Amino acid sequence: MFNYTLKKQGTDIIDTVLTNRNLTLEEANSIMNATLENYRVEACNLKNIDKAAEIFNNAIKNYFKIGILIDSDCDGYCSAAMIYDYITNKIGY
Repeated sequence: MFNYTLKKQGTDIIDTVLTNRNLTLEEANSIMNATLENYRVEACNLKNIDKAAEIFNNAIKNYFKIGILIDSDCDGYCSAAMIYDYITNKIGY
């Protein structure tokens, strides 16, 4: 396990980011030693997910145009490509 200690701000990018967020050492170590279990979220627990699914299913059923809003960073392009692949290749829309 990695045991993180904060250094003087400006000497290390990780220190700067963690310090700017006013994290305690415990919080910093929790982030630096994160596992998938720390961030696992059940889709059914997301706020308004049932409404989103209803709107999506309605759009498919009624042949509506579906726009994909792309966040212009690496994970934004990746997630947009994943949803495009799902809509076109997995459900054939």
